[in-house]
Amino acid sequence: MGRNYNTTNKRGRVRNYYAPRRSSNRDPDLRRMPVRISAEPQELLTGYVNGLAASDIEERFAKALDYFGKNYSFQVDVPTFGAVPGEWRSVDFMVQDAGQYFPVEIYGEISHTGSDQKARDSQREALLNREFMRLQGVKPLSVVWYYDLVDEQTSRNTVSRLWLV
Repeated sequence: MGRNYNTTNKRGRVRNYYAPRRSSNRDPDLRRMPVRISAEPQELLTGYVNGLAASDIEERFAKALDYFGKNYSFQVDVPTFGAVPGEWRSVDFMVQDAGQYFPVEIYGEISHTGSDQKARDSQREALLNREFMRLQGVKPLSVVWYYDLVDEQTSRNTVSRLWLV
């Protein structure tokens, strides 16, 4: 049983409240907790790629690149002559394959789906493709959407589709 307490508020009225008794056993009974049984092993995400903070979809993409043995750099700054206001001039991944560089942007569900954000993204892509990629001999910017990176297997399929692995 718990204890009954009486308190008085500012108007002098007595209020009763009940405080439950604390359990002497504070550790949860693990035998009664639900167990998740899955045929697939759990995906372990750290939140980092090459020591830099990354979203879950960026990390999945990096793990898929690692799986296929692709060389890449994460969060690469690229020089451009102009810039979209408020945007950094960097790409998420610069993948090296067969002696060529392939820039890749990862687009998430929340930050790249609004109409104003889509307009800014297309302007930024055009700027990067026109000024940097063409002049440096780098392939045009590839965009990978969040729905192509929902789990480990889908991420691997996306990488193999991009580079015909």
